[in-house]
Amino acid sequence: MKHAVILLEEPRQAWHKHATLVSIGKRLAKLKGCALIEDPPGDHWADRAGNYYLPASTLSLDSLPGDGPGWTPADLFGGVVPHTFMASKIITHPLLGLGASGPDGWSHVFPQKVGDVALRGFAVFSRADLVAAGERLLRFGPIRVKAGQADGGKGQYEFTEARDLASWAGEISEQAFEEGFVLEENLAEARTFSVGQIILDGMMLTYIGKQRATRDKRGRETYGGTTLYAVQGDWDALISRTTTALSREIIAAARFYDDCAANILGIVASRRNYDVIVGQDAGGRRRVAVLEQSWRTGGATPAEMLALETFAREADVVAVRASSHEVFGAVGTGDPSHRIFCSGVDPVEGPITKYAKLEVKYHAQQQD
Repeated sequence: MKHAVILLEEPRQAWHKHATLVSIGKRLAKLKGCALIEDPPGDHWADRAGNYYLPASTLSLDSLPGDGPGWTPADLFGGVVPHTFMASKIITHPLLGLGASGPDGWSHVFPQKVGDVALRGFAVFSRADLVAAGERLLRFGPIRVKAGQADGGKGQYEFTEARDLASWAGEISEQAFEEGFVLEENLAEARTFSVGQIILDGMMLTYIGKQRATRDKRGRETYGGTTLYAVQGDWDALISRTTTALSREIIAAARFYDDCAANILGIVASRRNYDVIVGQDAGGRRRVAVLEQSWRTGGATPAEMLALETFAREADVVAVRASSHEVFGAVGTGDPSHRIFCSGVDPVEGPITKYAKLEVKYHAQQQD
């Protein structure tokens, strides 16, 4: 039995992320029937057995104190990885070659294993490897370059010419290469889906959802929210209520990636989320591929929380449709059906509101 939910924030965390994390923490504490500690004491690791952790980012064993007992999904909302870099998108793709630069603990097996459910691409940690990887991939068509730690669609760049990539790479700092970059083929007519699973106090929730984009105050395209369909149960429960072949293919790709992460990398997670892209490659072929993983709270979490609360409150509900929304340039919505997770003026992003809405509840005999 946990007696407290402990918030673990990042240094210099953005205001809107702090406000959202606090809202999620309050809802988790209510579901678990315990206290929320927003400003934990320095010795909060001393009572691992009594605490339930809500970290802003994926935890890593190489940055945690001591050699305490192993982590389980019951210990946190999020995940734990052996090495810090494993929490980023760079693990999906292989290095340029066996002699290429890479962090200690790099798994050559994992990207090779998930290659069938990923795009053609590379992870790079040096300027020379970035240029060489780009030249190789550009033979097949346009590419996208992503900063290893970027999120919400930020830190991404598109290239069609090797000389433009080389010029851009020349401006990148050496420090940026420590966190790595991803280069991968850039699909046309792309749509991004979210597939995830959450374990909380005996409940298991599994879902598929579609992401939407919006514009921030600078006019840049960024993540705008997710509408998800969630069921009580595991992957098979979700597949049994899924009506289209494409949805089943998307779920299968995420499930395979998830299995590889657990069996090869040894991740432990109570919140798993995978971005899956559907689009056309340069040859006109349809592709379904996992872009990256999230073993921490994310943009879909407000909708996930409404689903969890509904399942905990109403035993006869077997599935829900819920949505999360991120709105820039607005404070509040005025709609009582919107559950606000963050609303105010962020010093960097300006006015912003994040909310979730429960769209539909499905009972045992209903179909989607």
